[in-house]
Amino acid sequence: MLAEKLKNTIVSALRTFISYRSNAAFSAIMLDRRPDLLASLRTFYHPVKDDADTRLLQTLHGQGLLAEDLRRGFVEAAIVALVESADSSLFDEPSLRDILSDEEFKHVTERARLDVLPNIPKYIESLAGEWSTDYPPEDYYWEFEKSIRAISAAVDVADDQPLANLQREVRIAVASLECRYEPSSSTSAPVGTSTPRESTLVSLFRDVDE
Repeated sequence: MLAEKLKNTIVSALRTFISYRSNAAFSAIMLDRRPDLLASLRTFYHPVKDDADTRLLQTLHGQGLLAEDLRRGFVEAAIVALVESADSSLFDEPSLRDILSDEEFKHVTERARLDVLPNIPKYIESLAGEWSTDYPPEDYYWEFEKSIRAISAAVDVADDQPLANLQREVRIAVASLECRYEPSSSTSAPVGTSTPRESTLVSLFRDVDE
């Protein structure tokens, strides 16, 4: 009865429902009725831990319903994110680590050691190209620094050189951005006069609970 009730729900809301509220038996029923639920599990934005589709993939993996090709695709996407943008998601989230085999995680660790930590200046230069002049330079690299520290701790490097390089390179980059920094003038945000309507997802959860 519940599957019949939800079968025409918009895919984004249904993905979220399965991610947080479904058990394995119900997930299996919905995947059979709505194969479009899996369409988004082949690409992930960076950081992958913040992608809503990653949460769905984690749930399906925990329920024993994740197809092997989708699991492998996620592993490959997470490695690309690690190397391309120093994305520390696989080291930050134990539940993501569980999706990988021991051999795959060993490979991830080696990629971090060989391809990420030695290339800190490259990442900083790339981030500088994406910087908006109204964003405070002293705050801009905070997330990147956090990721590098997590990666460095996870791969257990023998010395503190990567972190020393990180501090030096960030200091240089921030000084370079400071001369172009243009703080935006503070303005009051408009205040809405109407109450927003409930989201489809909230309504969906309430209907099921009732």
